[in-house]
Amino acid sequence: MFPHARSLVNHYADKPFTYLGVNLDKDRELARKRAREHQINWRNFYNGYGEGPITRPWNVRSAPVVYVLDADGVIRFKWNGGPTEKALDAAIAELMAELAAEAVRPGKGR
Repeated sequence: MFPHARSLVNHYADKPFTYLGVNLDKDRELARKRAREHQINWRNFYNGYGEGPITRPWNVRSAPVVYVLDADGVIRFKWNGGPTEKALDAAIAELMAELAAEAVRPGKGR
């Protein structure tokens, strides 16, 4: 998923879009090394292996897990095992269209 995630970050660089990663490697140095190797250009948090401080409250039991949240922080889409690129693109496009529609309504917008 790294190449596609990188392309999403670049594509939506000027939009209200944030991509966050949570790393489950056993040690922090390995996580840093992999971030460099995979050219991760988004914020990536180290959780550690097992039930860490990020995965526990989100009830993550396997990886990859992908959540897409709207501008209000509501989970709108979730995939265990990771989405296809097409499904992820469609979910993000849907939320971007909703934001654009809200912005043009009188008295609406963020």
